[in-house]
Amino acid sequence: MVGPEVVDVLAQQLSTGRLRDWIADNLITLAVALVGVVLLFASMKQQMSKVVTVVGGLMIGLAVVGLAFVPDGPSSTATFLWGLVSGT
Repeated sequence: MVGPEVVDVLAQQLSTGRLRDWIADNLITLAVALVGVVLLFASMKQQMSKVVTVVGGLMIGLAVVGLAFVPDGPSSTATFLWGLVSGT
């Protein structure tokens, strides 16, 4: 039987930092590669109009998710867009 001291030590060693780093490093790359493979197979079936619509939506979604991983991403993007509108 495991004592409370061992459980306490094991609980202190657990964190989500490595999982978050792996997702930030690999998940977006894998998603883009998967989209490429789907594009290849869909082009063989000549269903490009559906694929372009889905991929366009997917890329917009990936861009929004990517902003979540960038420090100060939303505020920097807002500043950039405001600079386009205001001309400064």
